Amino acid sequence: LSKKDIFLLDKDYLEIVYHLSINGHHDYIPLILNEIRKMFGYHQDAINVILKLLLKDQYETAYQIFLTMRRPENDNYNQSYGNFMIKQMIKLNKPVDKVLELCRRLENDGVHKMTLNRACELCLLYANYDLAVPLFEEYQKSGNEIRQHFFWPFLVARGKVNDFNGVYDIIHDMINKFKVVPTFESLKDYIIPNLPKSTDLLIRKLSDCGLTKGSICSALVIHKLSEFQIKEAAEIAKRNSATYAFFQLKKYLIQALLVTKDLSSFLSLANTIILNDKALTDDENITDLSGSLLFELTVKSSRETNYLIEEVLKGFLASGHRISSETATKIQTYLGESITPEIGDLLERLIDNEGSTVLRRRSSVSKTRVLDSNSLIQTIEECKKKNEDPTNYQSQLILNYCRFNELDKLNELIDELLLPESEYRFNGAILATLIDFYSNLNNMDKVELVLKKLTDSEDQIAIDASKMIKAIKMFMLNDRYERGVELLKTLNQCRPTKESFSYRMDVWRILNHFAVSGQVEKLNEVFDILDSNDLIKMEKMVLTPLINVHLLKGDMEKALEAFEMCGNKYFITPLKNSLCKKLIEIEDANNLQKITDISTAIHGEINSLYDLTFAFIESGRIRQARRILETPGLGSRTDKISYLCERYASKGEEKILEDLIVASKGLNHINSLEIYTNLLKVYIEKKNTEKALNLWVQAQEENVSLNDEFLCRLGIFLKESGQNVPFTIPKSVVLKVSEINENGEEPRIDSKKLSLKQFRLNLRNNEAKAVNESWKSIYGQLNNRDKSDLIAMFCRTQEVDNAREIVLDMLKNNVTPLYRVLQFYLNKCAFSGRIELVKE
Repeated sequence: LSKKDIFLLDKDYLEIVYHLSINGHHDYIPLILNEIRKMFGYHQDAINVILKLLLKDQYETAYQIFLTMRRPENDNYNQSYGNFMIKQMIKLNKPVDKVLELCRRLENDGVHKMTLNRACELCLLYANYDLAVPLFEEYQKSGNEIRQHFFWPFLVARGKVNDFNGVYDIIHDMINKFKVVPTFESLKDYIIPNLPKSTDLLIRKLSDCGLTKGSICSALVIHKLSEFQIKEAAEIAKRNSATYAFFQLKKYLIQALLVTKDLSSFLSLANTIILNDKALTDDENITDLSGSLLFELTVKSSRETNYLIEEVLKGFLASGHRISSETATKIQTYLGESITPEIGDLLERLIDNEGSTVLRRRSSVSKTRVLDSNSLIQTIEECKKKNEDPTNYQSQLILNYCRFNELDKLNELIDELLLPESEYRFNGAILATLIDFYSNLNNMDKVELVLKKLTDSEDQIAIDASKMIKAIKMFMLNDRYERGVELLKTLNQCRPTKESFSYRMDVWRILNHFAVSGQVEKLNEVFDILDSNDLIKMEKMVLTPLINVHLLKGDMEKALEAFEMCGNKYFITPLKNSLCKKLIEIEDANNLQKITDISTAIHGEINSLYDLTFAFIESGRIRQARRILETPGLGSRTDKISYLCERYASKGEEKILEDLIVASKGLNHINSLEIYTNLLKVYIEKKNTEKALNLWVQAQEENVSLNDEFLCRLGIFLKESGQNVPFTIPKSVVLKVSEINENGEEPRIDSKKLSLKQFRLNLRNNEAKAVNESWKSIYGQLNNRDKSDLIAMFCRTQEVDNAREIVLDMLKNNVTPLYRVLQFYLNKCAFSGRIELVKE
């Protein structure tokens, strides 16, 4: 044709090649390809013809045309050249041998370095499981690892069409073909939601696939809890004895309780998961779990659900749970001024709980043989007949009677042992137990009898102060004030226990009793004895009654004097917010300034100004709050306003957050997004779609830049409420948005897009996987405390190299990690044998 000056377009030549190939004239194809001039547009024309040839199973011809195409000069792109051919083969579900042949040819010709990776990825995209299995096998043979998430799209696809046998087949292949045991995440998010609702059948079928009953039941219980079906979750756990993943389950259990208010199911499930945890070898571990659950509930509870804390404490007490003194202190500190005497009493009783129900069965086999009361009585009689000393058995009998609250038998025994002819010697432990027991029953006569025995004893017996304070409390709360003061003055002779939660709560009860009843003189006298003899560690809870007694009587002048004393002498500011609101109400600017000055000297100017701001907002004085927010320098402590916003959101205080938005309008140094986000959480919690949508409109009007997390949260809430979403839900944040309604699952947040607040939450909850994925991208926003916490987490998870990187970076910038964290890091390096890191 060229000799006759007839020139065809490259596209025409390609069409000729196409028709020659599909009609079997393959010998002429090289001749035609040589005529192609590869003019502008040839690349796309070649791709189009290749795709058509693959559709007709003309693999060789398609590859011949592919070799005529110019390769990009970019080396990175050149490593994945030919993806379109692999994609077409997978899309058309071509035989696996043809797909593998194409992959090998591309790699051998040096045009694609990761063909199997791409082929497997495309199988996931098109949910082509039948083709994926042989490709996975080839991928594994080449030395690559098959991971959990490879199977997730296939599980979802089979579940959508109710192909439950297909889901079981995939699980069977995972375990038996690829040696990939489904993780907790796979079970909870991808397997259980795509299987029938019959739990017994589901457990049996998954067990047949090779999964352990514990992993199945844990994931199933959490799945039910995530859908707030707490009653069903409790029944599943009760019917199926297994080791449950407590720390993964804890969050969902608390959320389900707060939504459903189903206390009986919560207690049943809590008892079951702790009872069945085979990893717990002693009572201390049980105590840790019970305390962890209670503290998490305290943190998550709002004002509307605070009553549940007391109910759960009662339920735990009845079930025999225990908590540590440290956990009780954390709960008391978190509740602060809102703690009630009832909650304080329950916490104290839980510290030393001897419940006789569920959890006591856990430790029924004691390390030492403990006799029951009847056996002890028989043994004592035998000792008397043999002229042997029965003291040890008599002491054990007293403890048994106290433990099981057998009052009549105990009184009879004590009367017998107090007789002159009795040779029984009361030791310190028995006397302390009797004081504790009779004080709790308000039996003053018996306590006096025991105290007399203590005084008359020739031995130097030191009673624990936490036991003696109970007797003092009993006398003072029952109109025996003088006797209580007499004992209080001798309290420094007892074994000191200023750090004991039980001791501190009893001291507070005494002081609070006089405060509530308005007995100022007695309150001050008791406090002076405690203070002068160093009988109590000064803290906000202890000092609060000194101010509260005057507030209840309406004497602001005396209340301010007490506050000033606490600030100047102990550097503590109890009831500061209450005092500020009272002064704002009566418009006493001078005393308000006085309180602010005291607070500034103790807590710093920025903290004090923020506290004053919120006192004005809580009092409805928005204009005055705005004047303070306009103060230069407040923007340097954005974490303070974030913390306060989270506290108000957790308590459901929408009015305060709404007023804060008004007060901070137009102030660039105030993080408005933080306020909007927390207010949105309150609206979602209260199911108020109208206010939630109006909040978005208000943000547009005031030019507040909303992030993807806010839009995602609001968008999903509106969708679930059947409302139209007036904006596009960000795809960078939402995973599988199109499947939200079908699966009924909340969309996931991309860990790489996490906010600083979410990162800190992950760090606090020890979510190692989430922290690992995002810490480098967010590192520049972390303060020194965050970095120290990050170092500690890496040390706990044995990632010493990551911890080293942060330590060296901080030291390079003349910043030292927290002392305890640095010590922990150095110890971890030393114990792991990496002495070179210590020398660095």
